[in-house]
Amino acid sequence: MPRSARTYTTSAVAVALGTAAAFAMAACSPSAGGQRSDDFVIAVAPDSVEQAILGEIYRVLLESVGRPSTVEVVDKAATDPAVELVLSGQADMAIACTGTLLSQIDPQLAEEAAADIAEDDSAGDLNDNSISETTYEYAVGSFPGNVMTVDPSPAQGCAAEGQEPGEGSLPTNIIPVFNKTELNRGQVNRLNFVNRVLSTE
Repeated sequence: MPRSARTYTTSAVAVALGTAAAFAMAACSPSAGGQRSDDFVIAVAPDSVEQAILGEIYRVLLESVGRPSTVEVVDKAATDPAVELVLSGQADMAIACTGTLLSQIDPQLAEEAAADIAEDDSAGDLNDNSISETTYEYAVGSFPGNVMTVDPSPAQGCAAEGQEPGEGSLPTNIIPVFNKTELNRGQVNRLNFVNRVLSTE
């Protein structure tokens, strides 16, 4: 379905972290032999500047609300669904995008969602915001009980090589996926607020 291409940028909250983000790949700690620190671990994929920047934003945010956190490069973050990284204990948080994640954890449901969205879109029943919200609801509905996320960012990411974010059949709004037992309500609320202001402008 036609959709304007969106590139990954962030709001003023990310600009304030520009220097740290520029060196995020160098600063990320590689995971060693599956051993975990006591900090809240945010997994990022190797060689993903997008995830390194986002991981650093989430780390600084969580530190600011009293949750010691670290960003770690996890090889499987490049291939495995964020939900599996959290469920397996490899990380407390992993970065995902709504349509991509839905396609990973429930391919059949993703196909049904894309077909439903295309049908409603052609009938004029949807706009970009409602398409994104519908995809988000499908994805979150597939989560196991101890994994959660917050409201999706308006920014889209996770583009395949040679593509722009949002060019696929489903929107790919950025979401952090995390273990719900590791953050308190105040920390989740703050994470929700910041994720909603990560923008494409």
